[in-house]
Amino acid sequence: MLAAGGLALGAAVLISDLLAYWVPRSWLSAPLLLPLAGLGLGLSRFCAMPAAGLLLVWLAGAAAAVLWRVPIMDRLAELPGAVSHDFLTLPIAALAIGGTLVPGGRATRIALWPAALIGGGAYAMTVKLSDPGDIGDPTVLLAGLGLGLWVALTLNVAARIPPARWAETASRILGSWLIAIGLIYGSLALPGNRPAQPTPPPERTLPPPRFPDFGETGDAPPADVDGSRFPFQSDGAFNPERAP
Repeated sequence: MLAAGGLALGAAVLISDLLAYWVPRSWLSAPLLLPLAGLGLGLSRFCAMPAAGLLLVWLAGAAAAVLWRVPIMDRLAELPGAVSHDFLTLPIAALAIGGTLVPGGRATRIALWPAALIGGGAYAMTVKLSDPGDIGDPTVLLAGLGLGLWVALTLNVAARIPPARWAETASRILGSWLIAIGLIYGSLALPGNRPAQPTPPPERTLPPPRFPDFGETGDAPPADVDGSRFPFQSDGAFNPERAP
């Protein structure tokens, strides 16, 4: 079933020019895929029915983020660096999923429910923000959700392969990586919204003097400093006493 789903998604990517452009440039990135891998490893802690319920919670978070993305982005825009870093959706998903995988045991199984809701919402917002298609075209969103489910289910099936002990160790290691990625990415985004320092205006350079002997610039008339150099008065009358 997973193989058939993967083939169907791969065929859709190859057929659609939009998906062929979006998948390698936006979707295939470690900050986007690692939280999905963490969700898949977390699913392996549950039986079939609770695991299916956890995926439904993830989809519910994605649907809520798409429907109410405008007020959500308004709130996230108040955080430092949010606007210039995709509203910090990637570190939010990494910290939410990674923080639940590290403890292990019952604590992980309980915390995964709200983490799946937050992770689904952050993933859907990341997909929408990276959508190069037309407004209202759901192609990228539906393909992104399908690819996300396929990655999570594939990791879930792989984590159930015996011996099961390796999955718990891998979950804690991946959880530590996700926490580190979330903290590093978030700290780099903190100065993103600071206003740029204004550029000082260029210094005004005066034009070269038109009459170097008078020591004046071309824009201003030469001044009669001592009254001995110019025979004309300020009213235009000739003064013979000033004649050289």
